[in-house]
Amino acid sequence: MDMLDPATLLLIPGVLGGLLLALVLRRLNRRDAVAVPFHPEPLSTDVINMAHVKVAGIGGLGLVAMALVVASVIPQIGRSLALGFVAGTALAVALILFNRPRR
Repeated sequence: MDMLDPATLLLIPGVLGGLLLALVLRRLNRRDAVAVPFHPEPLSTDVINMAHVKVAGIGGLGLVAMALVVASVIPQIGRSLALGFVAGTALAVALILFNRPRR
């Protein structure tokens, strides 16, 4: 009898376990499924909500970068981001000038 190599000994149970898990998840998902008719709608500005995402480390930087990429595609979001950037910069300059020590 030929011996199977170690990779095959790990691959076969992994594939079988994955198939079994997929079948179980599909069966569980069908119980609660509600048929929703598909209605293509224009892109909404409610798509991106970064308010509750903790931005920390490289993963957070990736989330912010992806949100900026998506925002560049949706004009309403891009305009509001640009307006926020300009207004925030103006406020920062005003606060720096106002809180400067006077001689």
